[in-house]
Amino acid sequence: MRRLGFLLLCRLAGCAFVGCGDGGTIAPPIQVAQECAEGDLHVQVDAGQTSVPCAHWLSTLKYYRDLYTSRWGPVGLSEWTVQVVAHIDSDSLPAGLMYTGMTYFTSRVIQVTAATAIAHELFHVHLGSESSDHHNWSCEFGPWEYSVGLARTPDEGGYLPPCEGGAP
Repeated sequence: MRRLGFLLLCRLAGCAFVGCGDGGTIAPPIQVAQECAEGDLHVQVDAGQTSVPCAHWLSTLKYYRDLYTSRWGPVGLSEWTVQVVAHIDSDSLPAGLMYTGMTYFTSRVIQVTAATAIAHELFHVHLGSESSDHHNWSCEFGPWEYSVGLARTPDEGGYLPPCEGGAP
């Protein structure tokens, strides 16, 4: 039971994994088990993630979105859907790292496995589809994520490339 509680907490709060923006591909389809919305935040929960009610995901995502907005400003999501999924393909990452978020610009979908990933994905939406290389994110965004407890290190454990002298 403790392990299940830890995994549930990990899914809701995030376990310092990484997110990414995928400039041109379409989000893989999910089996929508629950949907909920508040304002322009529309959430779909995949059938593999139904242990937590959609309303709780919505509340938690809203909290992290508000945290993001307090520093970086609002990002409109009226044309976007946030999908809570059990897994995001992470074959392209070094061993030991897993994606907790992915932004699909073509289909206007953000997929997350952890609510904390929404901040990283909102920064992708804010910067646009060219942000998938994370160029200069470690100048300001990475240190901010770290300072508010959304990342274990200012460069997301080496995932963000080094700062080259200016924020994106």
